[in-house]
Formats: sequence, structure tokens, C-alpha cells
Amino acid sequence: MTWGLLFLATSMLVYWMVHAFIWLDYEVTIPRWKFELARFGTWFVVFQVTFFGMLVIPLVAMRASTGHDSVYVP
Repeated sequence: MTWGLLFLATSMLVYWMVHAFIWLDYEVTIPRWKFELARFGTWFVVFQVTFFGMLVIPLVAMRASTGHDSVYVP
């Protein structure tokens, strides 16, 4: 029974990987430099939002909820 489940899980993983690779194989219809600029801009925005959400918001929330001041903030 476990070998059957393992085979099923492996075959489903391979199936989804093949379809993901097919989906990623696309033609770029705009000039390459615009495409790369848009890709970089998207990465930059996602990085900034993630950085803010994962670092700044928890620190400010902890400071506001505990009421303790930081020795590092003048």
C-alpha cells in the first residue's frame, strides 16, 4: 500500500513539474530590456514589501504592545 502511495505522489509531482515548465516556456513579446526592467522592478517591489512586512511591522508592533523603549533608538 505505501509503495502505491509513493508512486502516486511521485507521479503527481512529476506531472505538475512538467506542466509548470511548459507554462514557463513563453515568448517575450516586448523588447528584452523592457522585460528585464519590469522583472527587476517587480522583484524590487516584492522585496521591499516583504522586508517591511517581516522586519519592520513586527518590531514596531512589539514595541507598541510592550511599551519598552529600545536602547538603540535615541
